[in-house]
Amino acid sequence: MRRKRRPFACLAALAALPVCVRAQQPVTITGRVTSDSGVPLRGASVFAQGKNGGVITGSDGHYTITVTKAREPGQTLMLWARRIGYRQLTKPVTLTAGAVSVDFALTPIPFQLSEVVVTGEGTTIMREKLGSTVSSVNGEDLVNTHEPNLVNALAAQAPNVEVTSQSGDPGAGASILIRGFKSIEGSGQPLFIVDGSPVNNDALSTVDGPNGGTVTTNRVADINPNEIEKVEVLKGAAAASIYGTRAAQGVVLITTKGGKAGTTRYGLRTSYSLDDVTKGVPLQRRYGQGDNDTAAVCPMRGCKLTLVSWGPRLPAGIPTYDHFGELFHTGHLFDGYLDVSGGDERRSFFLSAGRTNHDGTILGPNSHLDRTSIRLKGAQAIGSRLRLSGNVAYAKSRGDFVEHGDNLDGIMLGSLRTPPEFDNQKYLDPENGQHRSYAYPEPNDITGPRRFSNPFWMIHNDLATSNLSRAFGNVNVEYVPVAWLSIKYWLGLDQYSENRLEGFPPSSASFPTGAVYQGNYSNTEVDHNFLAAASKTFSPSFSASLSLGQNLNSRHFQRIQDLGQGISGSVLTVSSAANITSMNNETLVHTQSYFAQLGLDLFDQLYLLGALRDDGSSTFGPVNRHSLFPKVSVAWNATRLTGERLWLPVVKLRMAYGEAGREPNPYQILTGYDPAFLAGNGGLVTSFTKGQDSLRPERTKEFEAGIDLGLFRGYADGSVTYYRARTDDAIFAVPLAQSNGFGFQERN
Repeated sequence: MRRKRRPFACLAALAALPVCVRAQQPVTITGRVTSDSGVPLRGASVFAQGKNGGVITGSDGHYTITVTKAREPGQTLMLWARRIGYRQLTKPVTLTAGAVSVDFALTPIPFQLSEVVVTGEGTTIMREKLGSTVSSVNGEDLVNTHEPNLVNALAAQAPNVEVTSQSGDPGAGASILIRGFKSIEGSGQPLFIVDGSPVNNDALSTVDGPNGGTVTTNRVADINPNEIEKVEVLKGAAAASIYGTRAAQGVVLITTKGGKAGTTRYGLRTSYSLDDVTKGVPLQRRYGQGDNDTAAVCPMRGCKLTLVSWGPRLPAGIPTYDHFGELFHTGHLFDGYLDVSGGDERRSFFLSAGRTNHDGTILGPNSHLDRTSIRLKGAQAIGSRLRLSGNVAYAKSRGDFVEHGDNLDGIMLGSLRTPPEFDNQKYLDPENGQHRSYAYPEPNDITGPRRFSNPFWMIHNDLATSNLSRAFGNVNVEYVPVAWLSIKYWLGLDQYSENRLEGFPPSSASFPTGAVYQGNYSNTEVDHNFLAAASKTFSPSFSASLSLGQNLNSRHFQRIQDLGQGISGSVLTVSSAANITSMNNETLVHTQSYFAQLGLDLFDQLYLLGALRDDGSSTFGPVNRHSLFPKVSVAWNATRLTGERLWLPVVKLRMAYGEAGREPNPYQILTGYDPAFLAGNGGLVTSFTKGQDSLRPERTKEFEAGIDLGLFRGYADGSVTYYRARTDDAIFAVPLAQSNGFGFQERN
């Protein structure tokens, strides 16, 4: 009987085959996504019910999506469109043979409760559920500032975030301060994270003190702002405590662009700008060089004149000079950027390249910076549960800089002190070709007392160069064994090597016999992360999420530098120096951390979040190897209870408490040795700073509370936040009685 049924079943299947084929004919849905004012929206996502993944609209707002799963003729499915900053819109679509057209007009929502926010260590959360303050900055807003330094581009982009630039010179560093200083000895800089992995943002000087100094580039400037999709700023300990001892000053989370499903896209952006100094320093041009109304007179070659301009009033017809304005010309900044990206439901790719050329406003050949950047990012799904992804960036920069600051060779000290009647542009003596300054106008000795270098001689003869190569990125593995559980591992690497040279030719004010600093700076950071994240909806009124993770981090920095003094010849290298002093500084820091985070969603309106991080570091004292950093927060979307009103559509109340820290500097727990010289012989002596074996990390405790409002159906919003931060166990050097052989000790 079974054999008789098989032919019948086959015949029945064959009879039904045309119907099946007809029902599985693909349906193409096309349309356009615009704002409610009719402006095309590029980068909007369009999804169809039952279809994994979606498509992205092009620059004209158009999209095309194909539904290939079996559908009955006349069946209705849901289609929705969304874009960050706009309300999601859903429309029903009735399937018909051939093509279907569906357009969307999205309403803007400045107050973005539905936006997904990255909160650190691989975790994300909807903004609606945040009990702490996180500011988001779109990548386009950064690019529109036309700032080559990413930190400068963040200026005025978020409240309580203060950005200060060293100067307008090419390669000038910038610092960022979030909610004020939290430390006495620390730099005040936040932790920077790029695509889940930390990156270095140090700004290191080649020469410290009054005998030299140029701009110092902060290393986040190696990141091309064109590559950035979004930046999240975790402002306080309540938001950033998941990063423990590196987060007291806040955290800046950077997400770079990536490929998206759809057709291959190409992007090209170029910009060119001119820079001019618009505000100068007013200088008097009435009184000449001298003192007590007596003119300074040079009776013979080699004379030394006073530094002040309190001489008699200059007679009519005596030429005077603008010693500020004469140093500058128009600067040029060119920025070019190209990217290509694409993908489908299972894979994506993104490739970009950028080139920045910045010629500064200071005259001469030594105010310049070139930067070349390349980024490759890709992802591949293997089966339905495993996904691999990778992200690597390379940056190459070369800079030529000018001496500045509190520095005898600095461009401003020499120029602004010059008497109005002295012509700095004639910086070489016509008789012997030596360096002349207003304090030594007729030189007869190459090592004579110039006091301050002539700024024009300095910008044409001093050297300060930097050549840097940097690679950073990560590889990621994500496994989803069941729908409610995700297991991730990612390995990050950030490595740079920089060659520097800062040279002062003979006759410079700082080093009359000449000097050269030449060295290599290298930094390597390796970051391992493991994260297991579970999320489960138990009922319409209750859901929960739990994340457990581990972080292992290693940071190695080395500076090998030589100082050569007594330069012979015209080539500024250490090999041409009579005396050479070598220096080798090296630090190595290991950290081991564990963290857990639990989130509870109640009645689709009340959101509770708690987290705990355990940090262990080689910089902690032996009796305090581990420290715990907790955080808790609560957020209530009152609108879920009251309903939307025309005049008050969204009301969210929030409150949070958290703790974060700053780890001690390396080797402060040890009593080390310092180099010393005795009778011309080198050696080591016990350090003047005594080690402290019970040193703990600084701890910043912060409470914040606030209210977020969305007004007039999303066309306006407002936010008020109160926060109070206190730092305990602050680390600073305490003076000791020198009778015990030491001068200082770092203490909490």
